Amino acid sequence: MHSGTVLCLFKNLGPGSRSTHEWYRTREWISIALALGASALLLRWTYLGVHRYATADHLPAHYLALAHPRTGQPGVGRRLSGLVVHVGDGDNFRILHTPWLLRWWIRWRWQITGGQLPGRGTLASQTIHVRLAGIDAPECAHFGMLGQRYGPEAKAWLQRTLLNQPVRLELYQRDRFGRVIAHVWRPFRIPLFGALLPGRNVSLEMVRAGYAEVYRGAGAIYGRFQKALEAAEQRAIRRRLGMWASASASRFRNAGNISPGVIDVTNSIFVATLACRRQSTE
Repeated sequence: MHSGTVLCLFKNLGPGSRSTHEWYRTREWISIALALGASALLLRWTYLGVHRYATADHLPAHYLALAHPRTGQPGVGRRLSGLVVHVGDGDNFRILHTPWLLRWWIRWRWQITGGQLPGRGTLASQTIHVRLAGIDAPECAHFGMLGQRYGPEAKAWLQRTLLNQPVRLELYQRDRFGRVIAHVWRPFRIPLFGALLPGRNVSLEMVRAGYAEVYRGAGAIYGRFQKALEAAEQRAIRRRLGMWASASASRFRNAGNISPGVIDVTNSIFVATLACRRQSTE
């Protein structure tokens, strides 16, 4: 390369050259674009941190998982945190959504007000109805239907485990009752590091305790836990835990089996119904 060419190149990049001016203008536009992008991300992050979804119907469609075209099983949707404020039955409950910037305030307010919902609303208007994914628990009597054997015990287990406790949800789909189907996690109570760990899967815990079985009906959703749930169920049956304690309790579907042998069926249904209602009012 000739020395004249080199001098010409340095001249074009000098302080007053056109190339230098264009470079500075480009750098300014890049800086502006980066600043606008960072501001938009910060606004979005803040919005998600304070925006509370009142019910399952308020959840955006993209929060739920799409079904796999071959297996029909949905992938994992978005994750939500919440506070369990009501247990309706052995496999469903209601949460107050707690976005991360308001999480501690909502929990504190719930405690000092004695369980008052935001805006003095109702459970139906201010809470997300959740159905545990992959399992089926015996039901208490409701809507004029007879209760199932071990319904009160299953509900009592879920109340002891979740009521007034924080949970994390992996969302899947809404069911025909308007509930959101989710795998639910109980965070570990470890200072500082508890929030970084996945926690305990409630569906697995309940099957292991013997108060639920793997749901095998149409449209069953397991996520990635089908094998683990089936193994936990077989282990509970072998050890006769929970509802598997009685040899005659291999299934809880028949409402007439609420209490075998000793007490007649009518009285057993009545007792189970009263037990469920008593738990609901406590």
